[in-house]
Amino acid sequence: MPVRFLISMILSVLFCPSPKESHAQSPLLEEGIRLYHDDQPVDAVERLRTLLTSAEAASFTEETIATAYTYLAMSEWMLHRRSEAEAAMESALRADGRTFAEFGRDWAKDNRELTDSVVMKFRKKGIMLWDDAEYDRAVMEFTMVLPIEDAIGNLAAAEIHKFLAFCYVALRKTTQARLEFRTALRLNKDLELGDNSVIAPKLRRPFLAVRRDALRQSQSSSRRNTLLRSLLLPGWGQLYRGDRLKGYGFMAAEMMMLTGFFLSARSYGQARDAYLNFGVDDAVVIFDQQNSVADVTNELEARFVRYRSQGTRTNLVIGLAAGVWIANLIDAFILTMHRDGLRVASETDTRNSGLSMRWNPDVRRWDMTYGINW
Repeated sequence: MPVRFLISMILSVLFCPSPKESHAQSPLLEEGIRLYHDDQPVDAVERLRTLLTSAEAASFTEETIATAYTYLAMSEWMLHRRSEAEAAMESALRADGRTFAEFGRDWAKDNRELTDSVVMKFRKKGIMLWDDAEYDRAVMEFTMVLPIEDAIGNLAAAEIHKFLAFCYVALRKTTQARLEFRTALRLNKDLELGDNSVIAPKLRRPFLAVRRDALRQSQSSSRRNTLLRSLLLPGWGQLYRGDRLKGYGFMAAEMMMLTGFFLSARSYGQARDAYLNFGVDDAVVIFDQQNSVADVTNELEARFVRYRSQGTRTNLVIGLAAGVWIANLIDAFILTMHRDGLRVASETDTRNSGLSMRWNPDVRRWDMTYGINW
């Protein structure tokens, strides 16, 4: 008996259709999809609605229902029936958002106005459930649109993740709440929770903690990228941070110094060769022309002086190029401090909110905090 049971289980796994293949058993669905792709939306709508209202619809999988509603929405939209298209799209997302994203993501991106309208309905209902303290249902409502969040824009998606974080805070799921806040801030770095008199401290605390961590990471990454660019090419870091005047100025100065260095190095090499290669033949030529030993000595001394002065000039140009490079690094570091929006808090600063930065002598570093008083 156990052997027969095992064989029957294996055969059922091998020959039972997978959920993705279940819609292939419905000729109406296949015909509706074909008619849609053949630009026959009227017939496609008829087949798909017949399928969805048939007695067999209750036995269909969620993927099949979502697929039918997805193509129904796209067919209704081809017929310029907006309300019907919105209703079908909403039904597809409620049935299975991943299936809708698989077949309708590009269409949703191309029709942002319709997509935003449908997403707004989910958002409004989710907020109503949140206000009614039905947090689990609110989470379900918000998560239905996440499969197509890349089609609704960063700002709208950030709001969805923000309210998801609110629900997780209420459900005491701190880790999920922080992840949602982090995602929301990644989509909208200027995200705000709302009126301080309305938003509870238990919601604001994790949000501010996540924003502080994200700001630190962003500043650290930005500072590192700025300094690395300035290290590789003077002025590049300034351009990266938006200071075009200083960026191009440092680049031009460094190019001038490098050009001067190569010219000085070539002159130095020529003067060195002229001095070191001075031999008997050169002395004889000069003596024959001037008939004076003093002229030979003067020529040799002049070549030595030229050789030494060219060496000094080359070293000076190298020093100037290094000075420009170092000044560029210092300026890039200072620029990151100013452009990151930091302010040094004073003892008289009595504001209740705002980003502040204080020097910690115990660990010898700058500590950045939000001055929030509850």
